[in-house]
Amino acid sequence: MAAVRLLIFTGARMSEILTLRWEYVDPERGLLRLPDSKTGPKVIPLNAPAFGLLADRGEARGDSPWVIPGAVAEERLVSLAKIWRRVRKRADLGDVRVHVLRRGGD
Repeated sequence: MAAVRLLIFTGARMSEILTLRWEYVDPERGLLRLPDSKTGPKVIPLNAPAFGLLADRGEARGDSPWVIPGAVAEERLVSLAKIWRRVRKRADLGDVRVHVLRRGGD
């Protein structure tokens, strides 16, 4: 669920959150510094909820370089499909794509 919350809080692309490494988080300035996104290098400002979520995850991160690790700490989560289905079902959203978190929808 942390990945979905980061999508909501930041407006980032799903691939940007799934490939987010701790080295890209700049807590002093409250930014994500992505070296490579769909449009090239990118800076994403963090609002208070995003900063808090990252701070909480950082305290419990262990050895994983990934903000959203997979089942194995050295690997990243590669898909939100199961998580997004669970979120949609719980929120009774029907067949809404995860992209709606970035751009909004009708």
